[in-house]
Amino acid sequence: LIPENYFDEYIILYNLGLCSYQEENYLRASHYFSQCLKLKPQLEVAKKGLELSDKELNQQLKAFKIPAMIETKAETTYSQELERVAKKLNLPKGEDSPSKAAKLLEEASLSFKGNNTEKAIALLKQSISLEPKNPQAHYRLGVIYSYLSRFSEAAVEFEEAIKYDPSFVKAYINLGGVYGKLKDYPQAIASLKKALRIDKDNPKIYYNLGMIKVGMGKKRQAKRDFKKAANLCKKSGDTKLLQKIPEL
Repeated sequence: LIPENYFDEYIILYNLGLCSYQEENYLRASHYFSQCLKLKPQLEVAKKGLELSDKELNQQLKAFKIPAMIETKAETTYSQELERVAKKLNLPKGEDSPSKAAKLLEEASLSFKGNNTEKAIALLKQSISLEPKNPQAHYRLGVIYSYLSRFSEAAVEFEEAIKYDPSFVKAYINLGGVYGKLKDYPQAIASLKKALRIDKDNPKIYYNLGMIKVGMGKKRQAKRDFKKAANLCKKSGDTKLLQKIPEL
């Protein structure tokens, strides 16, 4: 999206390097810092970023018992570097882990829609092995486990999703529902209350709180939660959820 000859391109490249470093993708960070230094050779923060990225990358390579250092010279392209690392770490050729992980997520979604849940689970596990900190992959695996009534396994995956994205409201809601199925009502309520702190006007949270209170036999409290959910549904136009509430 950067326009050709954009005068501040080096700043964008530097920030992309920072983001990649935060995501612990040190190879990509090295690439962006290198590209930044091509445009702004004296930028000390980019030099430092490149130095730190190379250091972290070497640590990762040592963990895989690979002695060679990754090159980050200006003339070395990012794709060439990826090719070298993919070969050493036995990754898919010409493709970095995040992009391969994303493709596996798409394939898993299609498999799940096609009712091939076991294949979807296998694909999601592959995706997680390539990108363990992806909250979406853990969340989707949790959804499938929940669909299969494997609630304990679902709870683990929703917890993982939340660990990597503490603002993941859907994960909190689903975690609350799973704990409800396991009759761990205190944990269920705690999860849903955390969701409320992030999204206080979400009718689904109050609906799920009502369902938990019904399970606990606290029907009066449940009625208050359902009423709140109904009011919020009317405001947001969520007619599908609203239709469920009068029956309850």
